[in-house]
Amino acid sequence: VAVRTMGAPANNTGDVDSLAADFRKALDHAALGQLAVSLELSVVSLHRLRVGWSPRHCAWSFPMSDAAGKVLGIRLRLASGKKLSIKGGREGLFVPENLDQPVGVLLVAEGPSDTVVLAASSCWSSLCGSIGPRVW
Repeated sequence: VAVRTMGAPANNTGDVDSLAADFRKALDHAALGQLAVSLELSVVSLHRLRVGWSPRHCAWSFPMSDAAGKVLGIRLRLASGKKLSIKGGREGLFVPENLDQPVGVLLVAEGPSDTVVLAASSCWSSLCGSIGPRVW
């Protein structure tokens, strides 16, 4: 996925974390419903990924976190589907909130949309329950 940076540079990851929170507050829930329909996902799944709205960029925002959940960067998705990142942030993981702990299985998705699909799918629990522990 080709991603370029744009927007207000963040001076440190604390700024990015604060910006992600602001984007989440700016979220219009009716518009989120439309995004859910267009991506064939549930609104609940998008909420779990902490999706927000950047009024300045007219784009959906997806925070990227470290393993501890600290926001490192923000991916933006324009209405055209083009993906950008907020300048000054760093790449991270798209981690849904309230994940059940998998039993020794690591499932990795490529980006925010794939992460939502994986976390929302019914195969999440069946995969974690049937594959068993793995050592990587």
